[in-house]
Amino acid sequence: MSSDVFEPLRRQLMSEVAAQLAVLGAQLGCRMLSERVMQAMERVPRHEFVPAEVKPFAYMNTPLPIGCGKTISQPFIVALMTELLALDPAHRVLEIGTGLGYQAAILAGLVREVYSVELIPELSAAASKRLARLGYGNVRLRVGNGRLGWPEHAPFDRIIVTTAPDLIPPALLQQLKPGGKMMIPAGIPDQQQLLLVERDERGRTTTREILAVRFSAGAVLVRPASTGWRYLPLRIYRTWDFPKGGLEPGETPLQGAIREVEEETGVTDLAFGWGDVYCDTEPYSAGKVARYFLAVSPAQEVHLPVSPELGRPEHHEFRWVEHAEAQRVLPPRLQPVLAWAQDVIGARAGQEVSERRSPADRHQHPRNGS
Repeated sequence: MSSDVFEPLRRQLMSEVAAQLAVLGAQLGCRMLSERVMQAMERVPRHEFVPAEVKPFAYMNTPLPIGCGKTISQPFIVALMTELLALDPAHRVLEIGTGLGYQAAILAGLVREVYSVELIPELSAAASKRLARLGYGNVRLRVGNGRLGWPEHAPFDRIIVTTAPDLIPPALLQQLKPGGKMMIPAGIPDQQQLLLVERDERGRTTTREILAVRFSAGAVLVRPASTGWRYLPLRIYRTWDFPKGGLEPGETPLQGAIREVEEETGVTDLAFGWGDVYCDTEPYSAGKVARYFLAVSPAQEVHLPVSPELGRPEHHEFRWVEHAEAQRVLPPRLQPVLAWAQDVIGARAGQEVSERRSPADRHQHPRNGS
């Protein structure tokens, strides 16, 4: 696709974001985007900040995988956080979690200076190349622990955090100017909230909940086959998903995932060979987050049980498919989950191959590509 093709897609995306905000504005305390934020987001080519394989999905209002188990945030969340910061052209902003640089590029068009910290060196290096190539000269990048901020350039007028700590890091509070604002998702994994932290001129802080995260839970079901692993997506109308549903009172996410799999597929006795590892989606639809575990199905046989509430099965179709077909049918929101599952499976397969080698063989061939 040429850049001329992407421009109307960007405008359409921002129309969708604005419409979603209008519907949820009363709940979020932000009924509309300012013209400055709208124009800044329309100017930034999101397709330049995602890997080539997901470029066709770049202008959908959904998070996308960017490698290293990370995602580029949903445009709606980016717009909301940016708007609530109330940015001024003279501001200096600290961003925690550079990713591939999309949020930093938006900030660069709205403020004087952007300082962005990323924990993963590969992502920071890729972001640096993209931002430089696209001419964002007022963004400075650093590899490091975002919880520590960037004290050499503190204090900051605004801070935006894209990863969710359990608690607001004290170092970030200390680096926020009096009169400053910080947007941060925080909380224990099952009870996260999007927070607006404000520091008054006397240095006192107040915190306001903008968006409470509501969890559902499910599982990526897989089974081994002669030509690789098969995945089990389910179809309801025209949308494919993995088995998942809301949590019942007192239920842990893993318990909820096991129950949902049985209710939606009839499959029991799941094997969690990778432990209780999971992948959370980014918030969507006003704060929903889906948590997916990875489990091996003991058998190929699946049936779609009748839901007592609906009087029919919850889904219309299921398929055991190869990774490429799962990638084709699943919506963009689930592409990061699928990529995560493939990475986990691949890591275990590599470990098992290594463990089967003799000590001498392992010494001679420590790792592929090394």
